[in-house]
Amino acid sequence: YNQLDQLNYTFSDKAVENESYGFFLGGFLATEIMSAKRCKNILDGLLRVGVQKNKLQYLTIHCEADIHHSQEVADQMILPVLTHAPRLEDEVQNGIIDRLERSGKFLLWYERQHMGL
Repeated sequence: YNQLDQLNYTFSDKAVENESYGFFLGGFLATEIMSAKRCKNILDGLLRVGVQKNKLQYLTIHCEADIHHSQEVADQMILPVLTHAPRLEDEVQNGIIDRLERSGKFLLWYERQHMGL
């Protein structure tokens, strides 16, 4: 597998082909939370080095929107599914874990390959 294919797609092959809707939802939730946090980290860093906030609309919008998206995924997708099928809770958690682990592995790979860390 290509490193990018294996590690950093939003949904792993496992989520797309072999896992349940709960697993998919967990990965989706983790993606929205990570996006909001990463955009906020980048935005804060750029502001610290003097980039004007009005030049950072993309990041500003995504910081706010993605945190709202994660809440919407939780409230409008995951909670209703778990209300009707509480047995899927472990699968949702496994989807979250899968996405976080793959993202972490990708970031370590990227640091080594492109940043010399």
